[in-house]
Amino acid sequence: MSKIKPRHIAEAERNGIKYRTLEKRVYDMKMPPDEACTMPLMRESANWDRWKDVAVVNYTTYAQRVYAGWREEDAALTDYLHKPSGWDEVKSKAAVGYQTFYNRLRSGWSVEDAAFKQKVRKKKEEQLQ
Repeated sequence: MSKIKPRHIAEAERNGIKYRTLEKRVYDMKMPPDEACTMPLMRESANWDRWKDVAVVNYTTYAQRVYAGWREEDAALTDYLHKPSGWDEVKSKAAVGYQTFYNRLRSGWSVEDAAFKQKVRKKKEEQLQ
């Protein structure tokens, strides 16, 4: 495991990075010290100000996308990833919630089965005896 050296601390200070941030990056996020002391801080106003008037997503979504490696333009202008097709038609009559519906679709269930099959509730072991 890499350790923070005095030269890393000095470079981080020159770049406006606090020691605690440097420490968190190196020890918690397992980032190499040389990268941790030079990687710019993510500030809300850094580039969001440029995109906020035309963005189709909110700041949090934009920031998460940029952090995940999206280009700024794509992060701001790509609409939200939509829920799976079929949910809007069945949501008012569905026997399960959205997350269960989505998980079932990912497991290969049909839209009808995913939406309308009741959840199987396991009884407590004490009730079975």
